[in-house]
Amino acid sequence: MDVFRPFLAQPQLLSSFASDPQRPIAIFALSYAHLKEMTKYYHTTFAGMPFVHTISWVHGPLYIAPTILRYDKSPNRASEFLACMLACAPLIASHKILEGAVKALFSVAVSAGVFNVQQAMVHIGLLTEGCISNGGTKTGFVIDQDAAMESRGMAVGDVLIRRLDEMVLADGVPGPVSIATPE
Repeated sequence: MDVFRPFLAQPQLLSSFASDPQRPIAIFALSYAHLKEMTKYYHTTFAGMPFVHTISWVHGPLYIAPTILRYDKSPNRASEFLACMLACAPLIASHKILEGAVKALFSVAVSAGVFNVQQAMVHIGLLTEGCISNGGTKTGFVIDQDAAMESRGMAVGDVLIRRLDEMVLADGVPGPVSIATPE
């Protein structure tokens, strides 16, 4: 999918692709649909298997979550996003980086209008219950692939977490003292 992301707004045809239409947005949408269905399949079919408690198990949900927020306009995009976050839940307490990724993705969800700040904080609280952040989480990798097309610095987890922190303070929503990594 990321190969086509830079070309989504361009109308050119890609004659080497057999799909119809041969436009980057169509190929991106088809790739997204396949990845989303495969992720759903894995997370419903193999839920009880021993390998579900590995960090690689959550790559699919973490990868498609921002795409759901940006490109999926279906009425159930909020529940599909939450399903991605719930797929990460079993590993959040033991992998601090996942806690940061989930918080950063909820920042994108609030910015996309899928949730308001209060709803996001409730979901974050439920998903990270039992996590001990001890001064915040550190998530320095790109979370929002679309924002990275314009500015990698604005797409990394730590920046998104700070943005959510600012939204929480601006809305006066009760929440943790700080969900962001101290500078």
